[in-house]
Amino acid sequence: MKWVAMPTSHDSRGYRKLVRREDGGKFLACWLVMVQLAARSHERGLLADDRGNPLTCEDLHMMTDLPIEDFEMTIPVLFEIGWLEFNDTEAGVK
Repeated sequence: MKWVAMPTSHDSRGYRKLVRREDGGKFLACWLVMVQLAARSHERGLLADDRGNPLTCEDLHMMTDLPIEDFEMTIPVLFEIGWLEFNDTEAGVK
């Protein structure tokens, strides 16, 4: 997939919970590249490699050049607001 359709409004509760935090811009950038990576994943929507292994923060860094620390801070926040969930029937998160 070469592009991803995303909402264009900025009034959702999740969006505001994310960007109103300190470092909200970093969280949004990490979310955006994670969506893009999941769209290109072997099983679309999962943050996993072609063997089904979950992508680590180091993997995300290597694939996007965003700092590892930003992913480490962002992932718990994305779980908290419901934008990321663990898929325990498959490897990885979606």
